[in-house]
Amino acid sequence: MFSARWAHRTLVGICILLAVGVAVYAGWEGWLGKPIQGGIKGVLDPLLGRIPNPEFLDRLARVLGAVGTALTAAFGVYKGIYYADRNLPERLKQLLGRADEHLKHSREPLLAAVTEARAGSRVAGSVFYGRAPN
Repeated sequence: MFSARWAHRTLVGICILLAVGVAVYAGWEGWLGKPIQGGIKGVLDPLLGRIPNPEFLDRLARVLGAVGTALTAAFGVYKGIYYADRNLPERLKQLLGRADEHLKHSREPLLAAVTEARAGSRVAGSVFYGRAPN
């Protein structure tokens, strides 16, 4: 519990730091913006200068993004099928239980009509040769 709370706070802090960094790099002007923007550009310019072909890198990032999205969707479908298959015996028990209850309730009026005595006549026995079905 304690470590989960601190992990959550750390993650929120990192996200806030990244949001501030993106806002500053995107052109937020002010007394704090210029020095931070210069520091970020000083770190990123040598790294970006080593990229041989920026168009290829952009295309590669788009393809990897599409593949990542497709793989995430496929993983979601797989987990859905896995949990559905894992819960299949329990779901079948529930289905059969509901079907049995439905059949039992739908047979009650028929059994009452066949086995009950009628007014104005002698007590009629069951139509069935053996004991009455239940």
